[in-house]
Amino acid sequence: MGVHAGKEMGYDEAIRLQVDFYLSNILWHFIKPSPDRGISAVDLLFNEFMSPEGDIKFLRGGPEKRKEIVRKVQMTDPKVSTSLNLWGEPPWGSGPWGGASEENMPPKRFVYEAVESTAVCFADIPLHCIGAHKHRYGNSGVAIGISKLNSEMLNRFEIQPVQYVPRLSHNNMNNFGNLDEDSKLFKLRDFVKVPSLAEDETPGETFDEIYAEREWRSYQSQLNFKADQVEALILPSREDIRRLSEPRRKTIGLLMAAGCSILALDSLLRNPNRSKK
Repeated sequence: MGVHAGKEMGYDEAIRLQVDFYLSNILWHFIKPSPDRGISAVDLLFNEFMSPEGDIKFLRGGPEKRKEIVRKVQMTDPKVSTSLNLWGEPPWGSGPWGGASEENMPPKRFVYEAVESTAVCFADIPLHCIGAHKHRYGNSGVAIGISKLNSEMLNRFEIQPVQYVPRLSHNNMNNFGNLDEDSKLFKLRDFVKVPSLAEDETPGETFDEIYAEREWRSYQSQLNFKADQVEALILPSREDIRRLSEPRRKTIGLLMAAGCSILALDSLLRNPNRSKK
C-alpha cells in the first residue's frame, strides 16, 4: 500500500498501514544450538520442544530451567554531577566560578546488576524481519498463531507484551523494579525490559535492539500448544529439511495437515521479498 503526496491519510488507512508494517499476528519463539551439550537447534526443536504428534511444549527458562538472568544495566542520577570545579565542588557551589545551573550538569551514571526472572519469550515480528534476529536468538523456531488462541488460553498463560524502558534513573526506578543499595542488585519487575551493558562474552543490548523484538512473555512454568495452533516451523536450511529422519518427517506431515507452514531460513534470507507476501 502506497502513500500518495498531497493525499491526507484517513484513520482506517493509517491503521491498516500500521498493521502491514508492524504487526505479524504471530508469536515467534526462536531456538539456538546448545554447544555445551553438543545439540543442534533442529535436534532441540524435535527432542525437547515437540512431541511426535506435533504438539509444542515451552518450558520457562528453557531446557536448562534457569530461574533468573543477571545483566549489567546503567542508571543515571540527575542530582549527582560527574563534574567538579577546582575546589572539588559542583560548579553551582560556592567557588568563584560557581553559579552554573544544576540542570545543565551531566548526570552521574551508576552500573548495577539487574536480576530478571526467566520467562517463555516470543517475538511479534513480521516474517521478513526474522533475519535480523537469527544471530542472537537462533536459526530455528516455532510460530504460534495469535488468531488460533482463544482468550481463555491467553488469560491462562498470561501472555503479555513487554514494557520497554529507554533508560533507568533514580527518579523512575521504583516504577520498574526494586534496588538493593547494599548488594547493588536491581530486581526488575515482570514484563519490563531495559537496555543492558556488554560484559565478558555477553553482548550488550541498546534500546533500539530490544524494542525491535516486540517481545511477549509468559511466566508460567510450562506452555502447551496443539499442532493446529502452530502457524509455522523454521529450520536453518532446505538441506536440514531434506535430512530429517522418517519419524520427524511424519511429525512434519501431521503439522502440515493441521495448517502449519515449514520454512527454510536460508531461502527466506535469499528471497526477502517472498517473505513480505
